Amino acid sequence: MYFLSTGIQLATDLSDKSARKLMFASFIYLPVVFLALVIDKL
Repeated sequence: MYFLSTGIQLATDLSDKSARKLMFASFIYLPVVFLALVIDKL
């Protein structure tokens, strides 16, 4: 939900601060999703 809210905030705000928050949120979100996919295949 945090990733979605930062994406919406960037879409409405278009500031460097919002873009940076989305970038750091993706650094956490994407590895978690990939790990969940790998665990699901086991």
